[in-house]
Amino acid sequence: MKNTLPTVRYAIDKHDRLLDVNEEWGEFANSNEAGTTLHPDSVIGKPLWNYIRDPSLQSIYRRLLCLVRDSGKPVEFPFRCDSPLFRRYMCMTILTREDGNVLFISQTQRVVKRTEQEIRLTRAFQGFQPIRQCSMCNLFKIRDGEWAEADVLVLESKVLAADQPATVIWGICEHCRDKMAAL
Repeated sequence: MKNTLPTVRYAIDKHDRLLDVNEEWGEFANSNEAGTTLHPDSVIGKPLWNYIRDPSLQSIYRRLLCLVRDSGKPVEFPFRCDSPLFRRYMCMTILTREDGNVLFISQTQRVVKRTEQEIRLTRAFQGFQPIRQCSMCNLFKIRDGEWAEADVLVLESKVLAADQPATVIWGICEHCRDKMAAL
C-alpha cells in the first residue's frame, strides 16, 4: 500500500457517460477485486448509471448532478467505500470542470484493516440470499429501520445461518438518504 491515501478521479459528460478516469481508478478497482469489469478501458463511454444501480441512490446522485450543473457550485459529502480487506472512509466532491463536464473526486481520508471475521463475511457474499448494504456508510440492514456493522450482522442475521451463501444488494439507509437529501 502506498504511503499516501489514494484520490480517485473520474469525469462524466452531459449524457452522464464516463469520459476519463485517473490511474488510481484502476488501482482502486483492483483492491476491490473488481476484475476487468471496472478496468479503465471497460468503463470509458459507459453510463454512470451502470455502476449506481439502486433506484434511491440513483435518485440522490441525479439530484446532486442537477444541483452541481445548475449552480456551478461543488457538493461534498463523506461516504465509505470498503474493500474486502479494508474499511475506507472517504470524502466525495462533485464539481463542474471548465469544459462543462462533471468531475468526481473521491479522497480517501482514513483506512482501517478489517477483522478476520469481517474478511470471512465479505468472502461469503457471493451467493443468492440477499443482504442490503448502504453504499454511503457501509452498514448492513439487520431489520426494517435498523442498520449495523458487519459483526452485528454475523451475530444476528438469520440469512447468514441459511445453507445458501449471501449476496450484497447495494442501496442506501434511511439516515444516509436523509443526510444526502439535505445537501
